[in-house]
Amino acid sequence: MNKKLLKFVPQEQITIIKQIDLLTYLKLFEPNSIVKVGRHYESCIHHGLIITNKKWQWKELHLSGKSAIQYLVFVEQMPFIDAAYLLSKCLNELGLS
Repeated sequence: MNKKLLKFVPQEQITIIKQIDLLTYLKLFEPNSIVKVGRHYESCIHHGLIITNKKWQWKELHLSGKSAIQYLVFVEQMPFIDAAYLLSKCLNELGLS
């Protein structure tokens, strides 16, 4: 029988996860998905997505945000719990959980 994987992320970890900026996440876990252009970074996957130290912006779709979780939810269209779980695993990998 196929069982669904239940994903759980403690509230205190969600508070930390919401503070992870997109540039840090991409540099650590998806370094091949961005390229530095002048003073900012651009996505190799999503044309027109620009990332700076403080925020990301995708003008064509009128999307912007600051955190990695916002990016995963709005750009990658990942359900919130899946995005939180992924970032939780990333924190665990870095020993920051």
